[in-house]
Amino acid sequence: MKKLITILFIFIALVSFAQKPMYKQFDKQMHFSAGLVAGTLGYAAGYNLTHSKFKATLISVGTSFLIGTLKETYDYFDYGKFDKKDLFATTLGSVPVIFTATIIIGKKHDKR
Repeated sequence: MKKLITILFIFIALVSFAQKPMYKQFDKQMHFSAGLVAGTLGYAAGYNLTHSKFKATLISVGTSFLIGTLKETYDYFDYGKFDKKDLFATTLGSVPVIFTATIIIGKKHDKR
């Protein structure tokens, strides 16, 4: 868990310096960071419950997608706008977590 938290902070720092067009906007950076946090928590909880990297991956992506959907639904009712690009940025935040956790955990720890 400590390794995942450390990697979370590293990726947040890297995302803030990314040069891709989608990440030049501060709003998209915040959505990506929220997805990164949600994905980390989802992966850690999913792996601790199932000891399966595949199931933890699904839970990680699902958690980020759920958080993004809830935020955009709130924005829709508050501002009248549901931004699909924000939802995508939030969900995309789980991807670095999945790759990093898979490398850290390795093949020998995948019980099922």
